Amino acid sequence: MADKQGPQSKLPDATLVNLKNREVTDLRDCNDELRTIGRSLESDVRIGSDLVSAQHAEIQWQKPFYVLRDNSKNGTYITFISGVEDTPTTIRCKPGVPYQLRHGDKIIIVSEPIGHFKVLL
Repeated sequence: MADKQGPQSKLPDATLVNLKNREVTDLRDCNDELRTIGRSLESDVRIGSDLVSAQHAEIQWQKPFYVLRDNSKNGTYITFISGVEDTPTTIRCKPGVPYQLRHGDKIIIVSEPIGHFKVLL
């Protein structure tokens, strides 16, 4: 008997690993929801620092990628490997602009080492 619901849309495996305390956040269940990073008690990933905005950044699935948006005043940075020489490059995210996340990217919350995360896809 054929499945009447059709093929299920399955998001790719994706986790966000806090490099400071090794806490892991599963991103697969953020289909239409945001995963938030911030100081707020309601944040999915909470960072208790006055330098971190209450709703500092967010991650969302936007087919076919996970994207990161910065919502802060103190900055969110992404370090990624670029070029054939595997050179790490760090950029500061522009607030409100979506940035495609790739396996191995590092997300840095504020320029100080307050929140460092690694994206595993």
